[in-house]
Amino acid sequence: MRIKRNSQLCVRVLAVVSCLLLIACGGGGGLQFESLPDAADNPAAPTVEIPVTGEPVPLIEDSSPPAAEPVNKLVLSVPDLSGLAPGSEFEVSLAGAFSGEVYQGSARLLFNPAYLKPVQAQRGGMLLTDMVHLASLDQDGFVPFAFTGLPGHNAMAPGTGELLRVKFRILQAGAEPHRIRLQNDAEFLQLRDRNSRRLKFELESRAGVAQ
Repeated sequence: MRIKRNSQLCVRVLAVVSCLLLIACGGGGGLQFESLPDAADNPAAPTVEIPVTGEPVPLIEDSSPPAAEPVNKLVLSVPDLSGLAPGSEFEVSLAGAFSGEVYQGSARLLFNPAYLKPVQAQRGGMLLTDMVHLASLDQDGFVPFAFTGLPGHNAMAPGTGELLRVKFRILQAGAEPHRIRLQNDAEFLQLRDRNSRRLKFELESRAGVAQ
């Protein structure tokens, strides 16, 4: 019985990792979960009929300002690179500031491979210990990053923290060629909840951050 349960767990983990690879390196986004049926698809669901009287319904104007919608953020922090010689190394941080639970995410850090080389990637402390994550250093001109919770496990709670830290080595001198940025493409840059719904978020870049 224990062997059977372990085999089933391995199959589920492999499925999660496969989806994670697709997200980070350019495939379809997000794991798929079974959604709850709508009332229209369920004849047994209770319905409410509203009688039509033909009389106009008075409008009630609400003068109060609309409530501010909670905002999720991805924050990329890059140190001051001025004066760094070829062979020098520096670290770039990708952090999250989440107003709600986050279950999955993916991003790409873009860089010029003629001037920079990623040499190390380290998971951030905000990721839960049982989350699957990856960051590849073998791609030409970008570092793909993705994370996901396992089926039946918790999502990240609202809060702020580091998701990823990447160390780069300078290959050639230059200013603009050393720029690192997030690829602003919905196919690769996304956050999702545990039901695989995409979450809205903003991007923020901070340059000259002290290491």
